[in-house]
This record gives sequence, C-alpha cells and structure tokens, in this order.
Amino acid sequence: LAEGRQKEKDEYVKTKTIKIQRLEDKASADLERVERKLGHTEVDKKHVEEEEADILKAIESQTQDVSKERSKLEGEAIELEMEVEGLKAQLREKESQLKTRREGIKVCDAKISEAKQGYDRQLARIAEKRDGIQKDQMEAEGEKAELQTQISLLEEQSKELESENLRITDKIRSLKTASTGLTSLVDILREEKHIVEAHAGAGGAGAAAEEGA
Repeated sequence: LAEGRQKEKDEYVKTKTIKIQRLEDKASADLERVERKLGHTEVDKKHVEEEEADILKAIESQTQDVSKERSKLEGEAIELEMEVEGLKAQLREKESQLKTRREGIKVCDAKISEAKQGYDRQLARIAEKRDGIQKDQMEAEGEKAELQTQISLLEEQSKELESENLRITDKIRSLKTASTGLTSLVDILREEKHIVEAHAGAGGAGAAAEEGA
C-alpha cells in the first residue's frame, strides 16, 4: 500500500513538474519576445522623440516673433485680469453703497409720507382750490377770447361806419353846392320876371293916357 501511494505521488510530482517546466519555458519565450519588443519600442521612441524635437525646433524658429508677441500679450492679459478683478471689487463696493443709499431713500420716503398724512386735508383743500382757480382761469381766458373777437368785430363796424359817414358827408356837401347854385338861378329868374312885369305895367299906363287925351 505504501509503495502504491509512493508511486502515485511520484507520478503526480512528475506530471506537475513537466507542466510547470512547460509553463516556465513558455514564459521565458514570452519574456524574451517582450524584451525584444521593448528594445524595438525604445529605439522607435527615441526616433519619435528626435523627430518631435526637430519639429518643435522648426516651429520655434518660425514662430519666434509671434511667441514673443504672445508672451507680451499674455503678460498684458494677466495685468488686465488683475485690473478687472480690482474693478469688480470696486463695483461690488459701489453696489453695496447704492443699496445702502436706496434703503436710506425708502426710510426718508416713509418719514415724508408719515409727515404728509397730517396735512392730507389741507393739501386736498389746496388741490380743490387749485382746480377751481384753473377752471376760473380757463373760463376767463375763453371769455377774454370771445370779448376780443367781439371788440375786433365792433372796431371793424366802427371803421365801416366812419367810412360811410365820410361818404354821406361828401355827398351832402356836393348836394349843398348844387342846391346853392340852383337857388341863385331861381332868384335871377324871379328878378328878371319882376323887371318884365314892371316894363309891361309902365307901357299899359302910357297907352291909356294917350287914349284919354
């Protein structure tokens, strides 16, 4: 029995040893393959780094002036950012002051409103008086405009009456002149009639005297 177990153990150890050896051989082969691969990658990496360095050097050569300008602009940008931050701080301070002022205004408005409440009736009476004054003023201005229009019409009528009066006066004067001339002519005719009648009377008396003789 012991010899059987020993034989089984020996077979087991032998089998495991062979298996392990095969695994070790495979691992060694894989390790050798990986090491060769690493060697190639190191060479490739060195070539890539050299190529990259050449490219970067070429870029630096071509962009030297631009890089200087960029550095200058970057410095100015940093200064401006600092200035902006300062301005933002000032803005926040001003906003805080503005908020305080507005709160103060609200307090003042509340006090003013409270003070006005004691004069509401008086202010209402004054407002009513003001409305009445404005109404009277508007009515007076309307009446004034009407009176001015009426006066203008009366002035026009007065001017027309004055012109008509002058026209009538001139007409009367003309009629008087014509009437005076007509009166003189009537007087002359009357005088001539008296003379004729007188001569006629004297001639009749002489003829009667001659007949009596």
